[in-house]
Amino acid sequence: MASIPRAWLCLALIAAGLIHLSLALGSAAGIGVLLALIGLVEFGFAVVVMAIGRVPAPRVVLGASLLPLAVWVIAVAVLRDTSTSSALLFVPLAISTILELLVAALAGLHLREQRAGRSPASTPSTRRYLLSVVIGALVIATATAPALAATQAERSPSAPGTFDDHDVH
Repeated sequence: MASIPRAWLCLALIAAGLIHLSLALGSAAGIGVLLALIGLVEFGFAVVVMAIGRVPAPRVVLGASLLPLAVWVIAVAVLRDTSTSSALLFVPLAISTILELLVAALAGLHLREQRAGRSPASTPSTRRYLLSVVIGALVIATATAPALAATQAERSPSAPGTFDDHDVH
C-alpha cells in the first residue's frame, strides 16, 4: 500500500479508537469493556501498521473494521432498554462507523493492489506526503471532534480533571 493511504488508514484507526475509548468511559460496564477493547485494538493496529510500513493481514483488517458496525447494530436490535440506548450514542458511533468504513475501503484498496500484482506507487515527495497527511488529519479531526463532544466521557466521574461539589473545600 502506498504511504499516503496507509497514513490515512492509521489516522482513521486512531480517531475511531479514541471515539470508542471515550464512549467506554460513559458506558455501562459490559458495553464499556467491549468499546474499550475495540478502541485499544484500533490504537495498537495503527501503531503496528506505522511501525512495519505495511498492512498485515489485509483480509482480517477488512473484516475486523466492519466488526464495530456489526456490534452496534446487534446491540441496538437486541438490547432495547433505556440504559443501553443512552450508552449507545448515535453521533459518536455513526462517526466511528464512517471511520471504520474508511479503514475497510483502504484495506480493500490494498487487497486489490495485491491481487493485481501491482507494487505500491513510488514514494511521494516530502511536500506531497506532508500535505496529504495534514489534509487527511484535518478532515479526520473535523469529523472526530463532534463525536468526542457528544460522548459522555466529560461527564464521567472517572474522566481526568473532573470533580464534584464534595471535592471542593
